[in-house]
Amino acid sequence: MDGALTLGNERILKIAKKYYDWAKPIISLGKNEFKKAVDWVPEFDGRKNDVEKAGTLSFDTAMLGTFPGTGTITVAFACAAFDLAPESVVMSQNLGSAIALFCDNSPDLSIKEKKKEIYEDAAAVLIYAVSLSLSEDMYTEKSLGPLVALGNLFLDMEKYEEAKHLFTTARRLDETYMPAVEGLAAYYKAVKKPQLAGMVREGAKKNPTGCGRSANEIDKNVKKATEISQKGDANEEEMEKDMDKAETVEAPNYGDLFDSIDQATAAKIRNNRKELNNRMVITVPNLDILFPFTDITEDNQISVKSAVAAVAEEIPKLIKYMKRLPIGAAHRDADILENTGIGDFYVRGMKFHDFMRDAANNPQKYEDSKINAEGKIRTDNANKFIKDIKDGIAETTAARHGMEGGDRFGKNLMRTAAKAEAVLFPLSLNPFKYANAWDILLQQYNAMPLIRKRTLLFGYMAEILRKRSKILFEVQRNYHREYGEINDIFKRELDDLKERYQKQIDIINKMISDCDDQGCGRCKSLSKRIDDLSDQHEVDKHKLHLKYYPQLNQCTKRFWLEGTGVAIVMYKKLERNAPRMYKEVMKHLVYISDEKVRAEQEDILVGTIAQSIASAIGLVLGAYGMGEILRIEQCGCDFQATDELEERLKKEKKEKDYEMLMRQKAARDSFKSGAVDENSAFYKNYLKQWEYSFDVGFFKYKVNDHFTTTHLNIDLKLGSFDYSSFQSNITKAGSVKADLTLKLEKQGVDVKGEATFGFTYVWDKNGNPHPDGFDLRAGLKATASLGPIETEIGISSSVREGFNATAGAKVSGEQGPVSAEVGVTASTKDGVDANAELVVSGEYGPATGDAKVSVSTKDGVDASVSAEVSGSKGPLQGEAKASASLQGGVKASAEAKMSGNEYIDALKEAALGETLAENISLPNFDRELWGGEYSSKGDE
Repeated sequence: MDGALTLGNERILKIAKKYYDWAKPIISLGKNEFKKAVDWVPEFDGRKNDVEKAGTLSFDTAMLGTFPGTGTITVAFACAAFDLAPESVVMSQNLGSAIALFCDNSPDLSIKEKKKEIYEDAAAVLIYAVSLSLSEDMYTEKSLGPLVALGNLFLDMEKYEEAKHLFTTARRLDETYMPAVEGLAAYYKAVKKPQLAGMVREGAKKNPTGCGRSANEIDKNVKKATEISQKGDANEEEMEKDMDKAETVEAPNYGDLFDSIDQATAAKIRNNRKELNNRMVITVPNLDILFPFTDITEDNQISVKSAVAAVAEEIPKLIKYMKRLPIGAAHRDADILENTGIGDFYVRGMKFHDFMRDAANNPQKYEDSKINAEGKIRTDNANKFIKDIKDGIAETTAARHGMEGGDRFGKNLMRTAAKAEAVLFPLSLNPFKYANAWDILLQQYNAMPLIRKRTLLFGYMAEILRKRSKILFEVQRNYHREYGEINDIFKRELDDLKERYQKQIDIINKMISDCDDQGCGRCKSLSKRIDDLSDQHEVDKHKLHLKYYPQLNQCTKRFWLEGTGVAIVMYKKLERNAPRMYKEVMKHLVYISDEKVRAEQEDILVGTIAQSIASAIGLVLGAYGMGEILRIEQCGCDFQATDELEERLKKEKKEKDYEMLMRQKAARDSFKSGAVDENSAFYKNYLKQWEYSFDVGFFKYKVNDHFTTTHLNIDLKLGSFDYSSFQSNITKAGSVKADLTLKLEKQGVDVKGEATFGFTYVWDKNGNPHPDGFDLRAGLKATASLGPIETEIGISSSVREGFNATAGAKVSGEQGPVSAEVGVTASTKDGVDANAELVVSGEYGPATGDAKVSVSTKDGVDASVSAEVSGSKGPLQGEAKASASLQGGVKASAEAKMSGNEYIDALKEAALGETLAENISLPNFDRELWGGEYSSKGDE
């Protein structure tokens, strides 16, 4: 036996060297990979023994054998692996199968002409593999693979009886070994005995691996694929569960082939397959840069915009993958039209399927979109296709019920269905009619999981997008509706505000335009009123901004949170499941040997995923672009000016309100005391005619129904005496006041002295003294002047005010329009104050004015400017004053006088009415009541 092995070894080594030398020079596909793997120079001398490295090459050999057009490199790998382990059953079997495959798959006609020689070499190698599997001249489990591979080769060589013997021998070793069952069935078909072929298959349970794993285990694994995505209306939760199941459905691979022969090699093959699966990835753009922003604020919206811009750049990157979808689909659809024979269409002189392929690969050629097509749908072919599908289903159903003429394995059905779905075509083949039966088996057992997982993935992505796009559309619609409602109210109030102020301004402008002298004081006052109204409009407009911007922002924030939350969940689901299901589909797709079908399927797979991800990113961007926070700075108002306007208007209103309050208080106090303004028309028209009064030198007396007054004023040689009393004839309240002043002047010296004595007494309506109505006072004061220097010393004492002593001195002078003064004062009550003042005065026509700068240790520094204009026109006399001060701000006042009747006529002509009623207080227009003279004052 050993001698026979030695002779066989030498012969097989020569065969290996022959095919290595034959194949290596013409290797084109995978040339670089071959050089990396075969990094030594095979000598084929039988001296090497590296089983581990040979196992790696064995895996490469088995994988390459599944793809068309790879016979040359496959046989080169097989030869190199055999050089490393020439006494390995597996390496020998691989070499024999690769040599046969080299002949079957080679496009080189010169090689096919040497078919007989090549087949005989392959048979010699396989016989050698069988001999290596023997143990004590007995077949072993390792003999199964070489026996069946040799039997299949004998069928191709038409050595039918030899083939039958080999298949029968393998079945005796293991009756469940399906390659042997299928080989024996193929023999009966080859010798025209199909009934026996069916009987052989009927008794055996199909085992996709043929070795290693049990038939039950493999069938159970493959059956899982049929449990995936059975429901057409499955929701996303059910589909996610199906995806979890899908990951448990493994792809039968070449590791199964070696499981019972060489478990170490099988494990290594599976590990290599696992590593390959891990490299089959599709990268989904990561949007983590965007997802932290589930809330929108003024602070982060710039960051959000930057993140959105960065994410938007991902869509163009996906377009190159999305293009693969129409290309792959166009190729597939063209093949379906051609294979099913639905019609003959010609576009631009090309058959329709050729045009579709060309347009998908070269879209720029058809940018003009002027496409003329002619042809017709061939319903007879379409009907035949449908009939073939129905017949195939009927044959399969009949076989399952034990009826004659049935097709138990549904191969006719699959052959017809493959016209529309090319991946199904391997299911219509008999694996053992081919030199590499394992390739067909792998395709058959990966076709169904491939279709199931692909359908599940596409359905899941479509459901995710459909459901979330509907929700996001509803969120965006509600957002725009609610935001629009708030914004409409906002704009309406702005328009109403503008219209209201504009009406007032128009009325005042009409009053100015109707005036004969538009430079008069009245027109200037009205112009000032227009400026105030414009200022108030700006203030009120900004208040509306402050009111509605927060409402609009709150609306945006609420819907932003809702919309982005939906978008994030949607994208996270796709981000997790699309890559893993891509890998699940691809691990079956790699076993589809037809390179064109495999490429089309991968194009459709990658393109569909890219298109779904692009759509998802579009929805995410839609959610994140739903609105932005309005910053109050964007309203267009001049904040500083508006604040100053508001502050000024508040201050003016406060001053007016205070002034009005004081007038009302004085009026109330006067009314309570019975006093009436003697300058008022009421007094002149109704009281004065019933009044009795007389003046006798220094004594004045007046009495009427409301009050009685007495006034005595006597000028003395050294001073004066002043006495006054008031008695209300209505409330009986009254008061008495008396003051005596004594003066002393020294002749020839500018020195003066003064002494004062006085008292005040006030009683209420009941005759009781008022709590603060009594005062007794006395004082002394002396002044002296010496050129520009003046001094003053004084003391005073009062029951109400207490004691106070004062002293002061000042120096003053003037030069032309400039005057200056420096002084010091001291008081027991107010302390010490040092002060200085510089004044420049002048006049121009009816206008006078001055500028003043003052410094005081008590009041600080102040600079002021004041001007005054007075004049008259007809019955109207007027005066206007304006001043500006660091401490007092800006003030303006005006006073006008005219006779009563003319005053009323002027007001009626102005037609102020209700328009200015809220800003200007007017008396009731009663000509008799308001006859006479009336003066009006106003500070602005």
